[in-house]
Amino acid sequence: MEGLYLLEKQHYVDLLLYARSFQATDQRDIIYSSLGSPLAYYENSEVKVAPDYNESLSSLLVRAACALLRSPRESPYVLLFGTHDSQEELEDDNIPTWVPRWITFDDSSARPIPLTWGRISGSLHAARRSDQA
Repeated sequence: MEGLYLLEKQHYVDLLLYARSFQATDQRDIIYSSLGSPLAYYENSEVKVAPDYNESLSSLLVRAACALLRSPRESPYVLLFGTHDSQEELEDDNIPTWVPRWITFDDSSARPIPLTWGRISGSLHAARRSDQA
């Protein structure tokens, strides 16, 4: 029951943020690697971003952003992850600037804090304090 509670507090955008730390050789796998999670599906069990390895990375990033914006649970947070690590990213005509780049972090990447970080770490701290009492 507690695991279900934590799942309800998680967001798919956080999962995608964590996936950016993967050393994927195909950058599309940053998004596709999360398809085993229940967070990757809408409430009607439809996958938010179906895999298509014939699609370009730029097209996939736009499609993923649009899918997340259609999700009432994710849409308030999608644009928070639209960070850019270089001038080239800002000038890329294939990807609108508002679209999050779900790609592997490099040494200069901006690393936003996950939305659920405070909630989860706060509950762990509370559990530790109660154990010590």
